[in-house]
Amino acid sequence: MKEHYDITDSEWVVMRVLLDKHPMGSKEIISILAKKKGWSNATIKTFLGRLVAKNIISYKIEKNAFFYYPLISELKYIQNELKLFFGKLYGDTMIHETKNFVFSGNGSTHFVETLANCLEENYPRMASDLGFNFPHKQMVYIHASLESLHSALGYENGPKWMTAGWFWEIIHIAPEEVFENSSVSKSSLHVLVQLMLHHINENAPFWLKHGISVYEAGWKSQEQMKISLNQIRDSISPFMVYDLSTNLDLFEKQKGFEITQSVIEYIVETFKKEKLKEYLRNPENISGIFGCTQVTFWEEWINFIHKKYTDESNI
Repeated sequence: MKEHYDITDSEWVVMRVLLDKHPMGSKEIISILAKKKGWSNATIKTFLGRLVAKNIISYKIEKNAFFYYPLISELKYIQNELKLFFGKLYGDTMIHETKNFVFSGNGSTHFVETLANCLEENYPRMASDLGFNFPHKQMVYIHASLESLHSALGYENGPKWMTAGWFWEIIHIAPEEVFENSSVSKSSLHVLVQLMLHHINENAPFWLKHGISVYEAGWKSQEQMKISLNQIRDSISPFMVYDLSTNLDLFEKQKGFEITQSVIEYIVETFKKEKLKEYLRNPENISGIFGCTQVTFWEEWINFIHKKYTDESNI
């Protein structure tokens, strides 16, 4: 998890002043806090010195006067504290640890080791494909029930197929018995990629993030792709990915996972993975990245689908 900023209640009062207005001279800070809190000059200077030492604020000197300014935003501080809170909430029951992951919660030794081996084996490949590595060990929490998982993800009465997700940089996994008829490996890898994509470009289109995730996790076999894409072969059209729903239930019914995976396959097989990395980071620049117009790009994607999956010779 992120490093704790360790701001005391009194120091936060000083931070509040600087967050509201900065840079601010020490005389003005002292004047405001002396009136607001009744603190002495020495006390206020002590708090300022502590915040500087903690690398939370800094200062510049102009005409022998000190002007202070924050090094972190209020939003960053709040986000960090929430991450620490959730890390403590889910991390106090650590049951396993590997090179890149820390596992907490519930689960048999076999289940946890199977999950750990899957994540460790695939993470280097995914990191290379996407051009991203986590700066710290990633936390994985295994829930005692599917209801607990859904509650943690903010989906009360969520669908049964929702067996994994992420929240505040913690990967949440359903209990072992939930995966009797599904794959914990594919579910966990899908979510791992989703979290990586969030770090790379949190504003990337919904369809693109899910396309990359399902592709990297190996959710859909070539046979599954062929069956699904042939079911909608007559309705495949340029730009259709932009009309896919952001509601996962509807997205699935629209064959969204298969459609978006086919786009990723098209990019990788036609332009190579380096271009996918570029596209993920700048999805508005199709012409600059792929050297063709948007119309050509999507028309060639359709040709790719028909050639690979829906030609009569492939059915």
